Amino acid sequence: MLYLKNSELEKGNGIEMRNLIGKQWKSLTEDEKTVLLNNPNAIDAETGNTCKEGDCIIDLTLELSISGKVVDGNIVINDEAVIYNPEIGIQ
Repeated sequence: MLYLKNSELEKGNGIEMRNLIGKQWKSLTEDEKTVLLNNPNAIDAETGNTCKEGDCIIDLTLELSISGKVVDGNIVINDEAVIYNPEIGIQ
């Protein structure tokens, strides 16, 4: 899985990734969502394996994650889900 560093995402899209921590998914613009879903990784929180179906953690970048689920091979993120840094949580 290839991850883009925040600086790489910021350069091409003008999005300040560090400013997204603590924001609800519904508050993002469609452009922000598109950038974040460019290369997501769905992880089973219990096993740490790739999630093929059901509830999971979506790693959006190395530094941004959000809770979600995989349904019929598609990533689904609830509007109320909050973006966080998996290493430090929401601050």
